[in-house]
Amino acid sequence: MCGYLSALVLRSGEVIQHEATDSHEDLVEWQNLKDESVVDKKFVRVEYTPKDFNDLADIDKYELRLDENEAPGWWDEEMQSNTERKLKAIAERRIVTEKRGVLLGGCWVIAGSAQIAKVYSSRVIAVYGSATIRNVYGSATIGDVFGSATIECVFGSATIGDVYDSATIECVFGSATIVTDHRKKKTEGGE
Repeated sequence: MCGYLSALVLRSGEVIQHEATDSHEDLVEWQNLKDESVVDKKFVRVEYTPKDFNDLADIDKYELRLDENEAPGWWDEEMQSNTERKLKAIAERRIVTEKRGVLLGGCWVIAGSAQIAKVYSSRVIAVYGSATIRNVYGSATIGDVFGSATIECVFGSATIGDVYDSATIECVFGSATIVTDHRKKKTEGGE
């Protein structure tokens, strides 16, 4: 099962990861790699993520996990430590908890009291806490919105995956969509 933050690690120690996907199989195809037997294995699939999705903004909760049935001999403690260091640097750059004017492309976790004025053509894994995004444009994709997070306006072909808790989406324009709204709906009687 591929989850955020997925990567491939080559026998050389190179970490293959892309901001557009967390699919191991897409990364394998993108790099034109061949799955070999464990003896001849040239790469392994890994994930660097917290156990609890609510901890995406807490880098200290992230753990490296091998996503293979069996580890090749070269996947030793030193390789694991180097891989974790590299993925931690990637994950840290993607966490936004402060005020920013614009996010252009890239992959992000927006949390805490972050305030983002504009998001263009980006992949946002989650927006939570009391974070606010004013405007989402282009082909941006936002995975989950929860807690008391707010997204004010969504334009173009932007997509928001799931909305939970007391999260707020104020305006959706054009072909922008909210895939699933898990928040409780009020009935006409006020309940």
